[in-house]
Amino acid sequence: MHSALSSLFLLENKPNGPQTWQPVSSVYSQHILKIVVCTPTKKARIIQLRKQGWKYRDIGADIGLERSVVSRNYNKLVKKGGEPDFYHTKAIPGRPKVITPHGERRAEHLIKSGECRDATDVQRVLFPELHPTTVRQMFIRKGLPGHIRRKKPWLSNVHVSKRNNWAIAHHRRREYFWRKVWYSDEKKFNIFGSDGKQYCRRKPGEEFLQRNVRQVVKHGGGHIMVWGCISWNGPGRLHRVEGNMNAVQYTSILSESFLRLLDDKKTRPEMLFSNKITIQSTHRSLRENGSQTTTSSFSAGRPIHQTKIL
Repeated sequence: MHSALSSLFLLENKPNGPQTWQPVSSVYSQHILKIVVCTPTKKARIIQLRKQGWKYRDIGADIGLERSVVSRNYNKLVKKGGEPDFYHTKAIPGRPKVITPHGERRAEHLIKSGECRDATDVQRVLFPELHPTTVRQMFIRKGLPGHIRRKKPWLSNVHVSKRNNWAIAHHRRREYFWRKVWYSDEKKFNIFGSDGKQYCRRKPGEEFLQRNVRQVVKHGGGHIMVWGCISWNGPGRLHRVEGNMNAVQYTSILSESFLRLLDDKKTRPEMLFSNKITIQSTHRSLRENGSQTTTSSFSAGRPIHQTKIL
């Protein structure tokens, strides 16, 4: 085709004297044939006219296509069967995946089984020749994006078993039972700001503006830790915790705040108490302090309330 275009160019532009030759690109722009695309509308027209008995040559003359183009597109549409989709285009194959489907399934299994914690571990075990970013993108496509791990107290198998048994023993309790329960916990309050994550919306270069910085002081500014309790009838007392919570201080809180709270509320003789502190440590501390205690009662020197421990 190149030789034919060059010959045509030489015949039409035969020089009569010293002239400047035009570049070959200008020759192509003048003499190359226009490429006509078979649009979805033309494909539908081809199917319609063929059903009416038209020949390929007549159809091509009607819609402005070559006979071979009409024949080729009609045969492709007929092979699909049924109602052809005129807007369907065959996907052009690009770069092949570096991770095979089998490798993706193995990587997903390592994450779900807990053998690997993140994409970097999977890359080190299965794909040492790949970059960790490639493995991260693969997990995102599989619906496993990265997230920050949630914090929770460490539990051994013994702890899990005891908690499971406790839940089985109490899951059928009625509302009357839970009305007698007192729940308690400790909470820390910061004096200056929050020690959690803080987010802001800013543009590049605005990270040190007053509204985008997190102001801190030395040693965190201090905090106050309090102990409190609540029941069906409402909240109880707040008791300030000095230093770290231990069994001795906890039994002191129960004697000074909790038992006096029961006197103030004039509750029923039998109450239930729930807390995350280990009850065995509390009992041991009470015995060391000379207080009277059993597995089902708290008392600071005298039996006032029969308070069962959940």
